[in-house]
Amino acid sequence: MSTPAVPPSICVVTGTDHRQFEQLFLLRGSLQRYCPGLRLHVCDFGLTDPQRHFLRRKGILLEMPAGMEGRAHPWHYKAALGRYVANLGWDAVVWLDADLIVLTDIGPLLAALYAGMRERGHILAVAGTGATIGQQLTIEKAPHFADLVTRFNLDRRAVYLNSGFFMCRSAAFLQQWSALCDTMTIEVLFEQNAFNLVALTKPGGVQVVDLLRWNLCGNHLGMARVEASARAAVVMGPQGPAHILHATSPHRARDLLVANVNITVDGIAFTARLKMIAHPAGLRDFQQVLVAEAIATDARLLLESRLNLLEVR
Repeated sequence: MSTPAVPPSICVVTGTDHRQFEQLFLLRGSLQRYCPGLRLHVCDFGLTDPQRHFLRRKGILLEMPAGMEGRAHPWHYKAALGRYVANLGWDAVVWLDADLIVLTDIGPLLAALYAGMRERGHILAVAGTGATIGQQLTIEKAPHFADLVTRFNLDRRAVYLNSGFFMCRSAAFLQQWSALCDTMTIEVLFEQNAFNLVALTKPGGVQVVDLLRWNLCGNHLGMARVEASARAAVVMGPQGPAHILHATSPHRARDLLVANVNITVDGIAFTARLKMIAHPAGLRDFQQVLVAEAIATDARLLLESRLNLLEVR
């Protein structure tokens, strides 16, 4: 009888600074609803002491590595993901941007994705953006990125990748991404541009997954059918249901909104202010319910951490 394979250790991680802390409640609320057994680690990109206290008590804080304080932009910390997870003992790291919304139990889906990657020798699974590298260079002006693409004669026909969601099986990839990001000029999407540059050096090692299933951004919502209310949401793309939505868009005024979510738990008022997908109205209501559920679950610890009235900007 053959020995059973050891189950993979898939580490699921996000990160935020103090300004975007409230955004966690939308992601955490969606995971609480659909993936109650999944543990989400949170990288400290520059949190306040009360925010750190809350996440430490939850047992999910990944402390800022020594010597990393005072980086010029939060994206430098994201690109240093490999340093945050170095001691977690993982077979694969799954990164989720804090402004993602999960719509199903992604645990089995991530296990299946990992198994396929391992079988085919892929070190990275990530969605595209709907654009090629060349098209991206015309959409978002990033001169330093454009110079590097030209200097190294990289394929402008390659898919431009969105680093909002990815699974990585390679510590070396994470190290190379961090090192390159540290040399990038701070310009539009510089962290994601560095991610793409490293990925372009891994021919055959990158699996491009369906963006409408794994990383459906606000600007692509019109390509899917949305059935949503305060109770539930189903988003169907051409290839099947969306697993993850992303509250981001190059057309922010059209596709996104920043809203307050107010909830009272045991007579204590809580307020969170965060970014959401704006339309349709049922999806907007659903997002607010997810945030309220996450706050209600952790109300006692939020109050203990002096976070009952979250900063309203």
